[in-house]
Amino acid sequence: MPRAGDLLDIHWRRLSRWCLFGTIVMLLWLAWPTIRCSFGSFQDTPLEAVEQSAKSEDRPGFFERWWTGTKRCYAAAPLFGQERWKTILLLSFAGATAATSLIARFANRKHGLE
Repeated sequence: MPRAGDLLDIHWRRLSRWCLFGTIVMLLWLAWPTIRCSFGSFQDTPLEAVEQSAKSEDRPGFFERWWTGTKRCYAAAPLFGQERWKTILLLSFAGATAATSLIARFANRKHGLE
């Protein structure tokens, strides 16, 4: 017969790792439109033309052009400016990761495992 305390006898470290995995997946999911657009900006910038224009001081170099394209991509699809439920899910996973890792640390310290 289960005891009353068995309900909270959870492997907190494992739960913390799964929450961290969820945080990373959500972060990549929200950043994917910017990454894809930034990669397109990277491919649209020919290195030869940038090298020739970099010799003259009035034109931007490769990384400056790529960074400008990346900023334009992020302005179009910011990390926290997409659908509200995705942002809430990302922040929930991040909060759950922090909470479960703290609980795991205190539980391990209580049982002398740390």
